Amino acid sequence: MSSIFILYPLISDICDECIRRMQRVMITGKSDSFLVICPTGGGKTSLAQYIKSLYPDKEEEEGSIRNILVFSIPAKPSTRTIPSAMLKELGDPIYDKGNAGALIDRLKILLKECKTHLIIIDNVHDIPERRKRKGVREIGNMFRDLMEGVPALYLFIGLDISLEVTKSNNQVRRRSMAVKEIKYFTCNDNAGVSMFRRFLYELDKRLPIAELSGLESFDLTCRLWMASYGILDCLIKIVVEAMSIVVGDSREKITLEDFSKGYKKYLLDATPTVDPFDKNTQTRLLDRAGEPFEDWFEDGYS
Repeated sequence: MSSIFILYPLISDICDECIRRMQRVMITGKSDSFLVICPTGGGKTSLAQYIKSLYPDKEEEEGSIRNILVFSIPAKPSTRTIPSAMLKELGDPIYDKGNAGALIDRLKILLKECKTHLIIIDNVHDIPERRKRKGVREIGNMFRDLMEGVPALYLFIGLDISLEVTKSNNQVRRRSMAVKEIKYFTCNDNAGVSMFRRFLYELDKRLPIAELSGLESFDLTCRLWMASYGILDCLIKIVVEAMSIVVGDSREKITLEDFSKGYKKYLLDATPTVDPFDKNTQTRLLDRAGEPFEDWFEDGYS
């Protein structure tokens, strides 16, 4: 299940945009960038890894080819730890040696030698969450210098607070005006239901069991939305728990009862009294007092 990646329309558009912009950089020799805003549990890291899989690393006589570099902002982001993390991903054995300036200089050289044309920066929101305004601006300046020294597409991925990084430096801001937003799935409108059902159908086809379980049926779609809040990570975990019950019983199709049991296995003592998979339950978001998604957006980590 962890290797399943569903290329539904919005994600497909983002991937196509990455490749289009990366190819343009390769032609013009000028850096470009854009920001993908994605909420907690929305599939940020899976998206980054999928894009990287489109251009696998290669070993050639002249050296390693890393067309796409993916790295996550380190726990203590700074103008030294960030280039160090990038050097580590490139396989530099002395990635933690030297001051910030020396690391940046070495990084620029290695990125060019590895023919890196797309740099994906995951969890960009960790910068403004862990640094004050001055620190954010210093890191923004660092990315500006990197963009000037290494022509590539810089894809920033993170929560909406990530905008603070791309706006911290005027040159970075001008290069990062483009934004795509991934939102939680919803059943609040026809377009949302349609997108969610399409995703669930593709997921159903990829489950390692013989029969389709009808995940995209309108009723089950709404119940899965209720149980997961439309959060991709929660949804996948619920489906995995239900499927494990099916496999344990040597069956090939997930039933509503399986989802009910799997939901309880997933949440354990946090399971609400309302069962989203009880056919007598009216679907709604579980965000009331004492329910799993109470005050979900109130901590600033949307």
